[in-house]
Amino acid sequence: MAKIRHILQYKYDPKIRVELKEGENTIGRYRNNSIRLDDPLISRHHAKITVNNGMCEINDLGSSNGTYVGKTRLDGSQLTILINGMDVTFAGPSTLVEDKYQQAFSYTYRKEVESPKAEKKSLLSRMLS
Repeated sequence: MAKIRHILQYKYDPKIRVELKEGENTIGRYRNNSIRLDDPLISRHHAKITVNNGMCEINDLGSSNGTYVGKTRLDGSQLTILINGMDVTFAGPSTLVEDKYQQAFSYTYRKEVESPKAEKKSLLSRMLS
């Protein structure tokens, strides 16, 4: 059976990736969050992404600076299903600072399917190295 991985990939450096676990993934400034973004623009408990049965839902937890999917700001009562390739920004849309866009908290949601063959090959290569 193929394994599905849910990834938040930093939009401006594809090597920075966060794999979301099954269940609730909280994002915020406090240490008790699953994903900690240590910046004053991020609320203590900013947003929550829930992975359940291969689906990903995101909602804002009443953050001061907002959670955006694309250019749409989420409100606290709104659940949004993430689709592969959607942009997610924590603490507002990109802003222009000194003629450069500041996108410190912009990610792209990726849904990756790993085939059982690739999983076995990956395990074998780890064992051999």
